[in-house]
Amino acid sequence: MKKRTKRPQPRAVKRTLSDLPARLRLLREKRDVSQRELAELLQIDVMQISRYERGLSVPSAETLVRMAQMLQTTIDELLTGLSTSAKTPEIHDIRLLDRLRALDQMSKDEREVALQVIDAIIYKSRATEMLREPVGARR
Repeated sequence: MKKRTKRPQPRAVKRTLSDLPARLRLLREKRDVSQRELAELLQIDVMQISRYERGLSVPSAETLVRMAQMLQTTIDELLTGLSTSAKTPEIHDIRLLDRLRALDQMSKDEREVALQVIDAIIYKSRATEMLREPVGARR
């Protein structure tokens, strides 16, 4: 009978799993999201995020997919650090992105109302900024 020998993992796979905790933390902090906020968005316990970031536990495939979505990245970037997407979204506030995703699932009429509210807030903010500028600075 032939003795089975354990096949060594390719170097890239070892690096992928061992670097995941640091990459997860880096991507989370880059998006200015606390462990608690990420846990709430993923509907998991905050201690589980801590375990992932300390390398004590590895997220399931489903959790990795949801993490990548919440952190506005790809699974490839999360696992390997290599970006395969042409460009990541410019929205850095993960809570805002989550709300926009929810709005995107609503009816056209509901989205239109939300856009009108957003437009009003932006208009008010710009008007306030203009009023604060010195008169000679406006063009």
